[in-house]
Amino acid sequence: IRAEVARTDRDRTRGLSGRASLPDGTGMLFVFDHLDYPEIWMKDMRFSIDLIWIAGGEIVDIAERLPIPKSGEAYLPIFRPSTPALLVLEVPAGTIARGGIRAGQRVEVAFDGS
Repeated sequence: IRAEVARTDRDRTRGLSGRASLPDGTGMLFVFDHLDYPEIWMKDMRFSIDLIWIAGGEIVDIAERLPIPKSGEAYLPIFRPSTPALLVLEVPAGTIARGGIRAGQRVEVAFDGS
């Protein structure tokens, strides 16, 4: 999966909000400063996504087909892993099922230097 990287608080807060879609094979990788229970919300999202939480080169938790918020929804659900994570990868809904992705699998994250 080729992913944009969200390293700053501003980038992580904005995430994929307002975008029309996310092409298959792509995603957004949220990088956090320390191991924790990073929270993800779907503010201004226009499409469903899957979440993959990662720590120590391993998938520690997943969430599939997160619901798109209803217009005017006052309180948005917050999604967090059951185990501490350092990275969160947002991918198009269905990616986890199509790829047979599950907690416990090893992953390699490589940054291209940008």
